[in-house]
Amino acid sequence: MKKLMAILVGILAISPFVASAEEVSTNFYTYNKGDIVNFYGSDAQKEAHQAGTEEGGMETIIFNDKGNTDEFVEAWLLGEYMGTSVANTKLMIKDFKTTDAYSFYREVLTNHGVLPATGATHYDYIYDLDDAERGLRMPTIADMTAVFGATKENGTDNYVFPNLTTKNLLDRNGQSYSLLDEFDRVYQRYLADGMEGLENGILLADRIGDTSGNTVPTGFKYYAIKFTITDNKVTDAKIEAVEFQNVSQKIGIIPVVSINKSADCHDTPTPKYMCYICGTEPKYVEEGTQGEGCTEVPGVSKAEDCVYNVCYKCKSETEEGKFTYKIDRYGKTEYSECEIVQDSDCNTKTGKKSYILEFAIVAALCTISLLVVKRKELFRTI
Repeated sequence: MKKLMAILVGILAISPFVASAEEVSTNFYTYNKGDIVNFYGSDAQKEAHQAGTEEGGMETIIFNDKGNTDEFVEAWLLGEYMGTSVANTKLMIKDFKTTDAYSFYREVLTNHGVLPATGATHYDYIYDLDDAERGLRMPTIADMTAVFGATKENGTDNYVFPNLTTKNLLDRNGQSYSLLDEFDRVYQRYLADGMEGLENGILLADRIGDTSGNTVPTGFKYYAIKFTITDNKVTDAKIEAVEFQNVSQKIGIIPVVSINKSADCHDTPTPKYMCYICGTEPKYVEEGTQGEGCTEVPGVSKAEDCVYNVCYKCKSETEEGKFTYKIDRYGKTEYSECEIVQDSDCNTKTGKKSYILEFAIVAALCTISLLVVKRKELFRTI
């Protein structure tokens, strides 16, 4: 019985009693550029997916992730394309957000329940498209270079994808795909949906020629990702500088948006971190990585609370031959002249262990553990 009580009180001595229902997680999932990730676009999509009636989500390719402290990730929204006329000169010479195409795109997403209500302070799916920093934008040649390694073709204004057929894009299940695979997958969905425009390419933001006026100047060119189609299949793709012609021809629009990471469809558990005492060294590490000879400390949810506490016996500064007892962090310099003794010696009244006190503390610990609020799980893609 004494041994059991010693173990329980020893654990309690190094376990801070910390539980907060208001704590907001900043440990968001992180992505690599080029990852293929499906995100829920609305409550309806999420409910349909979880009910098994829809495979789910909007397919994207990750463009930029600011790390695990950022709730949003910038992604190319392959699952929500549209077609618009290249004869719309505003599309060529002004910011995409000033065009009718943008207004239409925003209206479509709003009707799908993707965008939050006006004045909302939190965005469960896509960030407000009007936002200057995180809002909708057109993909650029710089994006194609940074994410897919596009390089300029010798002697022309065009760009090529040297790694077009290399399977270096990973989805959330670890399956590898090439950029050509992705282009063909988008094209097949486009055919199935009966859309118009993608056969003429995907519009980029870059232009050649003066874009400051209200008319398209002579020699003006716009950039687009152009497909080679063979037997209704994408067999090649490159970025071409296309000379503008005022014809009623549509082109594909696939924008870049910022998406809430918690809308990731893939149901992968968030890594669990635990506090361990290894000898006299406290470690707050991912569960299973602590190594041998370590003892788990329950009830610790923050790295700064993972400490090794001991009982110090210190000579009294006022009474000779008397001592004071203090439970505190191991190795603190102010206790350099003190002796480390058994935890039971910190009961200053008796110097012995009180089983009534121990059972009260254990009962309190069990009660507190029931109040700890689980951290919100991130949904992942299929």
